[in-house]
Amino acid sequence: MLRFSLAQKWKYLFSFYNVIVWSLMATTVGFIATMEKDCVVHWRFGWIAMFLAWINFIMYLRRYTLHAVAWLVIGQPVGAGLAYGL
Repeated sequence: MLRFSLAQKWKYLFSFYNVIVWSLMATTVGFIATMEKDCVVHWRFGWIAMFLAWINFIMYLRRYTLHAVAWLVIGQPVGAGLAYGL
């Protein structure tokens, strides 16, 4: 059984990725909870949630850089060629 020290647990909990995800969850709940309230606060939660979702998406895509490059180099021209009947 693996044992993690308290410092490792805190380091994992407060890693940049986890802070982004927890903030995204909190702002999404804030967006939903303020549906009937003040419009400005409601949309501020929404804007922050969308920004954090975009950052999360970019961080996710960074893991698959080679696949993304291969798709752009090979997939796009082949798809365009098939679309135009070449």
